[in-house]
Amino acid sequence: MAALSRGLARMLGETSISDEEILDAFAQVPRQEFLDDSLKSRWLDNMAFPIGHAQTTSQPEVMARMLELVWNRKHSRQALEVGAGCGYMAALLARLYKQVVAVERIRALAVAADHRLKTLGYNNVRIVHGDGKLGIPDGSGFDAIIVSAAATQAPEPLLAQLSGRGRLVIPEKSGAGAEHLVLYRKNAGKITRSEHDRVSFVPLLSGKESR
Repeated sequence: MAALSRGLARMLGETSISDEEILDAFAQVPRQEFLDDSLKSRWLDNMAFPIGHAQTTSQPEVMARMLELVWNRKHSRQALEVGAGCGYMAALLARLYKQVVAVERIRALAVAADHRLKTLGYNNVRIVHGDGKLGIPDGSGFDAIIVSAAATQAPEPLLAQLSGRGRLVIPEKSGAGAEHLVLYRKNAGKITRSEHDRVSFVPLLSGKESR
């Protein structure tokens, strides 16, 4: 599977993605295993795909860009993903961080992602069925937080769960309706904000669903 995935890494290497550790993560994670059977043959396409329940898994280039924004190899102990979906981003994070927690508000997706990741041997990932806007209520000290859904601003509970030098990336909608990746960086108790690539994501919703 890794041999196949290296084709995706090569494709990303021909875009603006240059971090070798992130490209290696894409080379090691078999994207096709996270897609529906009808889409498995298109695993190399640089595009978003539906995963059911009106949700999507993002295009690899956008996912790689989000990883580049938060990645800091000196601070790679613990990462959080909000919006686990099919589990693909969590698997990529698991190649970079010692421990990964991924929150998913739709129970069926959470259960499927958990089974898929365990079957593939990702033992350093924990899937939680919960409200992603709250992060992990008893969690803190995340070196990286990736929010895989769009909001008007980063939820305060997530910012509070960053480590002392943690980074959070989230798609934010402006008043004009445009969405951009926004990076929040914490340092010495202060948080800075910077705006990056234009993107399009499903909305970040509150609560959790039992479906």
